[in-house]
Amino acid sequence: MGVFARTTFLMRTHEEFANSKLYGKSKSSHNLVISAYKSADLTHAKFGIITTKKIGNAVVRNKLRRRIKSLILSDLILFQSQPYYFVVILRKNARQASFSTLQEDWNRILRQFNIK
Repeated sequence: MGVFARTTFLMRTHEEFANSKLYGKSKSSHNLVISAYKSADLTHAKFGIITTKKIGNAVVRNKLRRRIKSLILSDLILFQSQPYYFVVILRKNARQASFSTLQEDWNRILRQFNIK
């Protein structure tokens, strides 16, 4: 999958994040909060990742962002027909979590949204 294909699935504007927060429904776990907003104007899902400074320094935040992007890319086929805006917010506990723990939380929350 090329760089262009990956970037079309990422949110870029403040409006996209704001709509997801205002109109979306949230599900949470110990390490993640995922907010989902169904939009009629989308043909595929778009994702935003929020990591605050509470999590740690830039190295830690970027490592966690890469892990979440990896989870998104692993399930990308599921999201190609889903017209949702997803915002993934990482909690402070996520910095100690292993990749497999994050993956379990990710899968559990997607099942709650009836996606997986």
